[in-house]
Amino acid sequence: MRQYISLGELGYIENRKRQALDYIKADYPRFAVLCLKRFIYFWAGPPRLALIWWLAEVKNSLFLASSVLMFWGLGRALRQRKPGAWLLFWLILLYPFIYYVVYPGQRYRHPIEPEMAILGVFLLTEVGKRNPDSARK
Repeated sequence: MRQYISLGELGYIENRKRQALDYIKADYPRFAVLCLKRFIYFWAGPPRLALIWWLAEVKNSLFLASSVLMFWGLGRALRQRKPGAWLLFWLILLYPFIYYVVYPGQRYRHPIEPEMAILGVFLLTEVGKRNPDSARK
């Protein structure tokens, strides 16, 4: 806080920006690995501590399952050229990008979870539409 008061808001922000860029430049491979981990944490859930050992695994499995259904549904929608599929693609690609670099908190996924649910439900309804004759054989 003393630094913030002495430098002022803009000076403090500039100082922190310089520190961050120096950190990244000092070790690009480490920064890339950290970004990859943040990507995984954004879509599969961060490591959790739980009193019951299996509870954390169940929570992360559900978190990952919703992401897998969403990506699978998005791929299917793009292959079938559904209207609006490319808009969803760009949303899913661009929205979380900053969190891969900064911090992948679970709450930052909330704004896109309705779209994730739409894509997951789309996938499940498409599977339900399979030819009924092929199920009898």
